[in-house]
Amino acid sequence: MSMSTANARPPLFRISLREFLLLAAVVVVALASLKFANRWWLWSVSTLAILLTLAMLVVAMVDRGRRQSVAIGFVACVLGYGGVLQFAQEWTVPTTPLLAWYYDAVTQPLYRSVDGAQSDVPESDLPDDAVFYESLIGTRAPSTPPPKNSYVRTGSTPDIQTFRLIGHWWCSLALGYMGGQFAQYVYARRQRDAVVDAAAPS
Repeated sequence: MSMSTANARPPLFRISLREFLLLAAVVVVALASLKFANRWWLWSVSTLAILLTLAMLVVAMVDRGRRQSVAIGFVACVLGYGGVLQFAQEWTVPTTPLLAWYYDAVTQPLYRSVDGAQSDVPESDLPDDAVFYESLIGTRAPSTPPPKNSYVRTGSTPDIQTFRLIGHWWCSLALGYMGGQFAQYVYARRQRDAVVDAAAPS
């Protein structure tokens, strides 16, 4: 190995085309799970995160070399992020505004028909002639029945609590991935320094 090769700085992030395509697919799944957040998505994402973290913990304890460094970086960042969420105010965590922005972009109000024929209907699925009951309360007499196709708001979709939990699971995995990449860079730099020191004249 030449001295110039040994002195070459390792890249901070090293990603193959296959890994890039996999990451793109994961991002699509993550955005979909947040947009359609429900208990099934929460169970799936949390199970994935827990199993992946446990697998990386095993690798961190029994493997050696580059894979061990990646696993240590992953586990450290996942557990660190979980600790921050546990002991800090959630609104102070930098990922919270990002999740709030995406929630505002995908959330829809839910409506229930006054006659009880339909319940929990997203605004996008309401008929074109739908009338919002709240806007009629101040303009009609109390004894006047509501007009046909009147709807009253009952909440929003997706559920904010489920959305937050899924979002934080994905954030922990994203930080774990970045932590693994950074740990790999530190390991490669240490290996380079060891080669340089060994090649240096005494």
